[in-house]
Amino acid sequence: MARKKFPQKYDSYKIYFSPLIGGAHSTKSFLEGSFKETIMFVDAPIFIDQYTSQEKEAILARVIFTEIDHNYVNPITDSFPEVGNLLTPLDCWNDGSQGYNNSYSTFNEYMTWAIFTLYLYDNFEKDIFEKRNEVETNFMVDNRGFIKYKEFNEFVLDWYLSNPNKILSELYPEIIKWIKKEKC
Repeated sequence: MARKKFPQKYDSYKIYFSPLIGGAHSTKSFLEGSFKETIMFVDAPIFIDQYTSQEKEAILARVIFTEIDHNYVNPITDSFPEVGNLLTPLDCWNDGSQGYNNSYSTFNEYMTWAIFTLYLYDNFEKDIFEKRNEVETNFMVDNRGFIKYKEFNEFVLDWYLSNPNKILSELYPEIIKWIKKEKC
């Protein structure tokens, strides 16, 4: 999805799986001449048997996708300086439990996860999409403290379904307008 719906491109992706990092996933981009590479560090894929193979695929995709996606989301966010003060007051958007202590990082986390919703929608059957979207939304709100994520995610999905031929950087002005109208 990212390669089709975002303007920037990467030449190489490296993903390191390790049980030592727990949930502290991260990504870093590098540029050497014209060669662009991104490296991601994610937790080892360990599952219990309660999931179907499709659900396991969706769960693993989320872990990797939300790291890869920062390499696409963050550079576009950088071109919208108003994001730095957009989510004000921040405690209406983020309860602070995850260390995202500013508008910029909170916005990028909302965006990466909402764009994963679009990936789920495009790549999984309706029942898997609906189940995983609900689980991920609840996780973002209840466990990670991203208070308005459900509404944000619904807005992004509605925009995406209404604008199938647009690239995701075109969503930014619309999501910024939507955020400015949201009440605390």
